[in-house]
Amino acid sequence: MEGTDGNQEQEIYIYTLLIGAIAEKSSQPTVAIKLNNSAWEILFKIDTGAEANVIPKSVFDRLKPKPQLDKTGQILVAYGGTRIPIAGVCSLNCRHKGIINEKYSFFVVDTQSNPILGYKASVEMGFVKVATSISSLSTEKSGQKNPIPKEFDDAFAGIGKLPGKVEIHVEKNAIPSVNPVRRIPFALHERVKSELERLEKLDIIERVVTPTEWVNSIVAVEKSDGSLRLCLDPRELNKSIQRPYYRMPTFEDIAAKIHGHNKFSKLDATSGYLMLALTEKSSLVTTFNTPFGRYKYKRMPFGLICAQDEFQRKMEETFGNLKGVGVIVDDILVSG
Repeated sequence: MEGTDGNQEQEIYIYTLLIGAIAEKSSQPTVAIKLNNSAWEILFKIDTGAEANVIPKSVFDRLKPKPQLDKTGQILVAYGGTRIPIAGVCSLNCRHKGIINEKYSFFVVDTQSNPILGYKASVEMGFVKVATSISSLSTEKSGQKNPIPKEFDDAFAGIGKLPGKVEIHVEKNAIPSVNPVRRIPFALHERVKSELERLEKLDIIERVVTPTEWVNSIVAVEKSDGSLRLCLDPRELNKSIQRPYYRMPTFEDIAAKIHGHNKFSKLDATSGYLMLALTEKSSLVTTFNTPFGRYKYKRMPFGLICAQDEFQRKMEETFGNLKGVGVIVDDILVSG
């Protein structure tokens, strides 16, 4: 697919809900930042799952002098594969407590969303510290390395799997779509092949040699750390999926479960949707084309319109009945 400026579109993922404004007393980590030479502080949500920095157009319009707003061929994708309307992209200085940081790129979106500071900027500006290994934790008494990761190493390695299998419900009168192989830059061919082999070894995908009614495309996206992410592009399939619309818990729901508690810890489920195993029938509709043949997902891929609903349902079935535990998508709040 080509963008309006002639560049090939790239999908940038924002793993958060872009709705509403940040409350004065928010449970989300936030930081006050001044953009360019503005005198007023903007409250940004720190989102380590976001691959980009985002500001709503209402904030951009208040900046003086007006920054240059450029067109972009990139697109923003939120939870569930929803695309976020982009007005453009601009470059802004960030100032926090008098310290001016280098310019960062910000997507300007046509929604009343929360300003978001993505992973790369959050780390470089010092708001997020990255621990490279959980085994580096030490016990206070003995000074020995924490034995927990060694004893339960299966909980800290590979891709986990939630119990049971998930069914993707496709409308009975749906007309299947077969998409051709999407063009991938030749320079990325070997890296795409290596990523396919890695996913196959992890039992996330499986090669398909028999005919299938549905064949989707994929997009190769280079992440900020230089690694490659293969994203399913199921736009035709999504039109025919019957979404279950599973209810997302509200802040009030979570607050009621942790009422009276004063100790908290947050767990983050690695690779989220990939923890959902698919039935064989559902796996076949996720078949996708590559320059190296066809594959199908054995786990729930990102981008399907039903993915968030099914993941939330499974997470609540697994953890939701535990006392003092609240679950919102891949975040698990444990309290006591």
